[in-house]
Amino acid sequence: AIMKQHAANGYEILKGITVMPNLALGAGYHHERIDGKGYPRGLKGDEIPEIAQVIAVADCLDAMTSTRPYRKAMPLSKAISIIKDISGTQLSSKVVDIFLQLVDEGAFDELRAETEGQQEEKKEEKPEGQQEEKKEEKPERKTEEKKEERPEGKTEEKKEDKAEEKTEDKKA
Repeated sequence: AIMKQHAANGYEILKGITVMPNLALGAGYHHERIDGKGYPRGLKGDEIPEIAQVIAVADCLDAMTSTRPYRKAMPLSKAISIIKDISGTQLSSKVVDIFLQLVDEGAFDELRAETEGQQEEKKEEKPEGQQEEKKEEKPERKTEEKKEERPEGKTEEKKEDKAEEKTEDKKA
């Protein structure tokens, strides 16, 4: 509920700006969806102010290509792919088409370099030894997941057997 409140707060903050009266509408309705499943009012299609449709695309792009406390920024190419996928349902296909023209014209090349560069840095930062250790951890996680599926009495024995097999494999 708090997250949904920011659109209404934006509207309240901007409604007094008389030079750009549509700005408040854009802030207030940028979480509406073309298919009518958005908020705050469940507007659909052309009921959504055009400025809100534009801000919705910009907001999606920013949300995906910005680092958040819970995840890293995604590459621009992936964000573009998602925006294409939700065009016509969540986002205005007309606005998305204009956005894609701007992408083709190079308007987001700096953002592309920044987000794609972050992905390359992640790959380079990990020493080979760390990558191998992570691969070894994955089977152990699978064992733990399987543990939940097995009867309790057999879980302990099978887990011990797997540990013994790994020890023997390492010795060999």
